[in-house]
Amino acid sequence: MLYHLNQTEPGTYRLNVSSTSSPLEHAYNVTIKSAQLYWDGGIDTYDVGPGPATVPEGWETEEAVDLLSNNVAGETDRTLYAGGSSKLPRSSGDEHRFARQTELTDEDSGIISGRASIQAITKVDVGVNSQLIGARGQALQLYFEVTNYRQTPITYFFRVTDELAFLRSLNPGQVTLNPGQSIIVTVALIVTPTAEIGSRDKVTFSTTGVDTVSQSAWVTVSDSAGLADTTRPSLWYTYSSRCEGRSTPATCTGAFWTLEVMARDYETGLMRISSSPAGLLYKTPFTAGTRDEVRASYTASCCQPRVTVTAYDVSRNVRSLNLDVTDIWLNEAGIAAVVLGVLLFIALIILLVLLIRYCIRKRKQSQELPIYRGGEPIGSRRTK
Repeated sequence: MLYHLNQTEPGTYRLNVSSTSSPLEHAYNVTIKSAQLYWDGGIDTYDVGPGPATVPEGWETEEAVDLLSNNVAGETDRTLYAGGSSKLPRSSGDEHRFARQTELTDEDSGIISGRASIQAITKVDVGVNSQLIGARGQALQLYFEVTNYRQTPITYFFRVTDELAFLRSLNPGQVTLNPGQSIIVTVALIVTPTAEIGSRDKVTFSTTGVDTVSQSAWVTVSDSAGLADTTRPSLWYTYSSRCEGRSTPATCTGAFWTLEVMARDYETGLMRISSSPAGLLYKTPFTAGTRDEVRASYTASCCQPRVTVTAYDVSRNVRSLNLDVTDIWLNEAGIAAVVLGVLLFIALIILLVLLIRYCIRKRKQSQELPIYRGGEPIGSRRTK
């Protein structure tokens, strides 16, 4: 891996190769480039030109870069990305270990669920203060939050590419994160004066360490007035598993619950979904600024039954949900049973009202009948 090469000085080395089919005296020249070639003196900011011609020697300028997307479901989803200039050298495909099965060392931590679930060990999010809408000639800044969920310190190298050559700088270029530690990486862009209004530049940020994770964002070119959006994103949820019978302090240890979250914004697009406590992970890759539905999941110990889920759109409109897994919650069958019970109760009340009205009407009719005395002769009746 790249950070292992820091111990090797740049230069030209001779590698002797022998086999039964080739002479032993054959040799091949091998050039070894260490990370010091790219980050001399620590963490620096590197300017990126609008095209491959301005990229310093030694950097990648391939037309297509094969990146791993941020697939938190544990699958290796490769996306072929074209165009743009690269910030960091590529690493070997053998290093692309994206996720693993992680067991909880502290059952009450609630950060990452063990219990035979696959979780991302490096998480990348777009910062809520990122500028994803800009006019021609405007300078923009994107913020990417990188979190190390491993149990050991990891050295990360960062790179960024885009499609419309808006990129200008990336800072920092590398960092070492302790377990649970996060860092905000700043990406600077300038919208070109000739950019077409309404066009979208796809910026892809990736981290390379023990694993490789990428996160993309759409940057939209607008007029000077910008894009008006005051509508909050839609946010809804469902429970995949709950803490039935395990919600008390005496029984919650070792039990977990899972929340499925869906969010969408039809206006400027969804930027991110977050949770407090942290631990919400995206189920499928998505690009910040998308107008499609985004799904995420949150798993925690039953000893931590509460969570706040928040969705942000590109215009910084926010919608939050405060959830407690111990609250009364009904599934579809339970809701149907409640609705049926209410309807039957209403029908019973209506039937009772009709029965009372029928009894009252019948009683009035019986009081209005004429009364005859059978023992009195007709001729003896007095006429007044």
